[in-house]
Amino acid sequence: MTKPERAIIFAAGLGTRLGAHTQNIPKTLLNLGNVTMFDRMIIGLNRIGVRNVTVVIGHLASTLRQHATTKSSELTENNVSFDFIQNDSLDIGNIYSFWLARSRMTDEFILLNSDVVFDYGILDLLLSSPHDSALLIDDRKTLGAEEMKVSVNNRKFVTDISKQLDPSKAAGEYIGIMKISPDTAHLVLDKVELLLNAKKCPLYYEDAFKLVARENECLWTCSTEGLPWTEIDTEQDLNFAIDTIVPKLQKILRQQIS
Repeated sequence: MTKPERAIIFAAGLGTRLGAHTQNIPKTLLNLGNVTMFDRMIIGLNRIGVRNVTVVIGHLASTLRQHATTKSSELTENNVSFDFIQNDSLDIGNIYSFWLARSRMTDEFILLNSDVVFDYGILDLLLSSPHDSALLIDDRKTLGAEEMKVSVNNRKFVTDISKQLDPSKAAGEYIGIMKISPDTAHLVLDKVELLLNAKKCPLYYEDAFKLVARENECLWTCSTEGLPWTEIDTEQDLNFAIDTIVPKLQKILRQQIS
């Protein structure tokens, strides 16, 4: 089992459901407890030894690029090297961000959605998984229609991933973070190309993973073990992160230091 040295972050989206909050800044640069989502993520990646970060940018790309190469670099004492890929076709969906980043998938890497706030222990759990391709799932929360749900077989392989899954038959919610081997990435990219050629948009990278999971036993799940996290899509999500998740993360950090 190798230790990933690269992360790929998808940060191209418009964040339209957050309204005025994302008119002038990319969603990932929203402040949560005086630290942006993006910086929280980069600090966590630096903590586990990830030194190369590819960021797929789109909406207000220059703002995020400048922030990453100045503020984020300072916070990690320049341990992290950034490179950027421009996605100018946001109407296709984030599956196109995955496709654009394909040249960076030659070694094992960690994939992250840029709008996730999480306890750093979640990354430790992912790295400790004995499998080279694994999705982080919250297997303790009550699932509904909006969650990106995951089903598994009796050998713990992922068999499906979709919002349309029956919540009662799902193993948990995919939280937007996974590690992927080059072999698995190759299988997924084949499906991405197939879906892009079909020109049915919008499409999401999970659509390609779903097709791979239905045909191959190559994706496992890794539980978040109840550690705090949240995805931020709406103002309600943002308030929940600020009022509930960030205080939990700060409390955990204080306990680890003391």
